[in-house]
Amino acid sequence: RVLSEGAERFNEEYDLAVAFLEGGSAYYVADHVRAKKKAAFIHIDYEKAGYSRNLDRDCYLGFDAVFPIGENVKNKFLGVYPECRNRTFLFPNVVNQEEIRKKARAKMKGCYVCPDCDGNACSGMIPGYGGMRTGQSFRNNRLSFQKYGLLSHLLSASKNPDTTCSIFGKTLSMPILIAPVSGYVHNGKIEGNPEEKEYEYLFSMTEGAAKAGTLVFTGDSGHAYMYEAGIAASKKYPKHVIPTIKPRKNQKIIEKARLAEQSDAFAVANDVDAVTSANMRFFGQPLEVERLKNLKYIISSIHLPFIVKGIMSPDEALLCLEAGAKGIVISNHGGRILDGMASPLSVLPEISAVVKNRLTIFIDGGIRHGEDVLKALALGADAVLIGRPAAIANIGGYAEGVTLLLDTLKQELQDAMTITGIPDLQHISSNILQKIK
Repeated sequence: RVLSEGAERFNEEYDLAVAFLEGGSAYYVADHVRAKKKAAFIHIDYEKAGYSRNLDRDCYLGFDAVFPIGENVKNKFLGVYPECRNRTFLFPNVVNQEEIRKKARAKMKGCYVCPDCDGNACSGMIPGYGGMRTGQSFRNNRLSFQKYGLLSHLLSASKNPDTTCSIFGKTLSMPILIAPVSGYVHNGKIEGNPEEKEYEYLFSMTEGAAKAGTLVFTGDSGHAYMYEAGIAASKKYPKHVIPTIKPRKNQKIIEKARLAEQSDAFAVANDVDAVTSANMRFFGQPLEVERLKNLKYIISSIHLPFIVKGIMSPDEALLCLEAGAKGIVISNHGGRILDGMASPLSVLPEISAVVKNRLTIFIDGGIRHGEDVLKALALGADAVLIGRPAAIANIGGYAEGVTLLLDTLKQELQDAMTITGIPDLQHISSNILQKIK
C-alpha cells in the first residue's frame, strides 16, 4: 500500500502500487510511479470516491489496472470515465462479513444490523426491516430454532458432506435460496433514486447468488419498478430468478407471471400471506384473498412451476397440492403481516407429514446460520430462504457480499453435517435433533 509520501520509495522497492482513494494521494502516486512502474488503483468506497470526488481523468489514465469493488462499481466508474474502458479490471476478494455489516449499518436507517438479527431492536419498523407491531412474530421465528439441539454422530462422520440439492430438476450447490426482499430504498431507508437503486440491488443480489450456485426470489410491491427490476434481473441471469407476485386480482397475477415466463425465469411465486401488507396499504393498493378456485385458475393459466408462499398449516398445504402448485414456502412473511404468529419452524413437521415428496417444501423466517438450515431440513424442509441477512450482505457488500454470505452458510452447513454424521442431504433425518425443554 503506497501513500503519497511513500511514492519515491516505491520506485526503488516495489512493482505494484495500490492507492486508496481517501484523498488526493492518487495524484502524487500517479505522477511519481506511472513513468517507471505499473500502478494499480483501488476503490474502497465508491460512494465516497470516484466521480463524487471528481478526480482528474489523467490521474486514472495513469494507472494500468483498476480494482473496483464489484461489477456495479466498475460500471459506474466507466459511466463517468469512459476513457478508462481499456484499463485492466481486477476484482480482489478483500471483503469480510464484519466489514460488510459495518458498511450496511452506515448506509441504512431501516435496520440496525444487529449481531443476531432477532427482532428485538426493530419492533414496528415498517417501512423498515422490522416486525409487525410488537415484533413478537419476528422474535418467535428466531427463538424457535433455539428449541432444538443437534446431536453429534462422530463415529459415522463424513469429511466432505455433499450439500447439493435438486429443485424442480435444477441442481443447486446448496439448499439455501434468497428470499424476496423488495423496496430497497423504501424499507432500507437508504438515500438515492428508488428505481435505480432497486435495479442495482436486484442485479447484484442475483449475481451473488448465481456465483454461489443458487437462486433468488424477487419481490413485488406498490411501485411497478419493484417487480420489473426482478424481471430485468431474470433476463440478465436466466433460470436464476423466481419472481414473487403479491395476491392481486387473478388477471393481474397472470399478466405478471407472463412477464416472468418471457424473462426466462426459473419459476414464479405468489405470496398469499401479503394480503394485509402494511407496505401495500402505504402505497394505496389493497390486495385480494386467494382461494382454491383462484389458485387453480391462475396455475392452469401459466407454464412455469408455481410456488405458494405464506403457508402455515397442513390443510392449506394440501389445498396448494390440489390446486397444482409445485412448491410451498412455509412463512409468516418474516413476522411482518400479523403480530403474535407461530413460527414457520414450529408448524413445519405437521406440514411435512402430509405433503413431503408431493410438494417441494421451502421455509423462511429466523434462519441465520448453517446449523439453522440443518435443523429445518431435519424437520422436513427441502430448502430454506434467507431474507434480512441477504439484504444486509447485498447492501454492504454488493454481489461479493451475497456470495460470501451464501458460501459461509454452506460451509457452516457442511460442518454441521460432519458433526451429525450426515454424508448428503438425502440422509438427513430428525434423529439428529433433540427437543430442548
